[in-house]
Amino acid sequence: MQHILILLVLCCLRCSALTTTPTEPSKGVIRLPIQRNPAPPSQTLGSGHRKVQSKLALIGVEFLDETDAYDPEASHKRDDATPPPTASPGKQIIVGLDNHQDFIYHVDFTLGTPPQPFKSILDTGSNELWIGSQTCQSKSQCKNLHTFNPEKSTTFKDISQNRTVLSNITYGKGFVEGYHATDVLSLAGTKINEQQFLLVEKQDTAFLKQINGTSDGIMGLAYVGGLKGLQNVTASKNAEVETVVMALVKKGVLAQPLFSLYLAKAGDKGDMKGNGGELVLGGIDATKFYGNVTYHAVSPVAKNYYWTVQVNGFSFGGGSVDGAVSNLYAIVDSGSSFIAMDAVSFKSQLLPALQKGGASVTFDPPTNLTQINCADLGKLPALSFTLGNATTDSVNVYTLNPSDYIVKKTIQGTTFCLLGIMPNGFKAKSDGSVIWILGDVFLRRYYTVFDYSNGGRLGFATAYQTSGAMTAGTFGFAILISIVFVAL
Repeated sequence: MQHILILLVLCCLRCSALTTTPTEPSKGVIRLPIQRNPAPPSQTLGSGHRKVQSKLALIGVEFLDETDAYDPEASHKRDDATPPPTASPGKQIIVGLDNHQDFIYHVDFTLGTPPQPFKSILDTGSNELWIGSQTCQSKSQCKNLHTFNPEKSTTFKDISQNRTVLSNITYGKGFVEGYHATDVLSLAGTKINEQQFLLVEKQDTAFLKQINGTSDGIMGLAYVGGLKGLQNVTASKNAEVETVVMALVKKGVLAQPLFSLYLAKAGDKGDMKGNGGELVLGGIDATKFYGNVTYHAVSPVAKNYYWTVQVNGFSFGGGSVDGAVSNLYAIVDSGSSFIAMDAVSFKSQLLPALQKGGASVTFDPPTNLTQINCADLGKLPALSFTLGNATTDSVNVYTLNPSDYIVKKTIQGTTFCLLGIMPNGFKAKSDGSVIWILGDVFLRRYYTVFDYSNGGRLGFATAYQTSGAMTAGTFGFAILISIVFVAL
């Protein structure tokens, strides 16, 4: 898979922002581990990057393309278009994260009766939950850590007409194919009966390389129209599948119709077990950030499928990108390791700004990776994202320092520094909107609230960062940018 994902297409709208003081998490918290894991690269770096390429190959770096294909040309409506009830006396489900190399975060859960354990990529850029089947593994058409055996679950239900109706999820590089089913899903001790998922029967060659025994699938938590669902929107059947969080909201399980995410930073170390981050379903953990949470309305671009915010501006070392002029939006995506911006802004403005202070900056077109001399980090500028609509709403500035946007790794005695930004943004065909991606590099700096209420909004607050206890682990990671592909 490529470390690049891409291709999405969206329309525009406006964001409204307001600031609130976060509430303390409620009592009766349930804990469960989400884990961040690695996967390997297949692209060849240019001559100046061959040493880095060989080192990354040793640790199994892969460029993950997780672009879920969804066709907006066939009108559809979700079966559950009626807003689900808000759970007032509900609870919070707190899921502890294992962080592996600051690249991919996984969530642990079980499926079936009796329960079968799984670890999947946590992805706010797509909506489906999928797991590899035992049959797929036995035929060498899957390479997962664990596989699901439906014959061992008494609560398993095939809803694909006896496996005669197959579904395909196509990513930027690779695809998976299987059939839809339901079973009991347990997350941190909380059960969801008849949770729909895709039981994968085949992963193509590209996807086999990307997964390569590092995870069991993907758990998508995309916005998908929020509480009202997708209405009068064109999409494949995949876009109609209800996310795990929405299932909990509709069942009245959660205290609030939202979830929040804290990603810890491992840095140039091994795995962080248990304290690599935290996912809170139904609440906010005020111990993980300081100050207030500033909210911005979800912009209904890309048919309101993604957690998207308007970018009013972007500044760096004296340079800037005017978001209002370029019609700029950003998808907030936990399934993307890096930030993605459009190629024009990246090459003509950002790279020169990074070199302006004398830093050695080398960009490699074949891989879209940028290497920076680790001794020059002090010469790099701060980067600032201004989110919100300057005309109709208030805006707020979110700054990343070099220590935030530079990924520094030491492998077999060799230390290298990669820019955590890639030129993989894209432009919507329908209205010319420019789409960026705010991935893990941004999310580690800012605690993020994904709120379905108030018409849908995204909240950000400066996250506390602690080193945490590190444990030795396998050096391997996947650099991925995961978003659903929308063809407008």
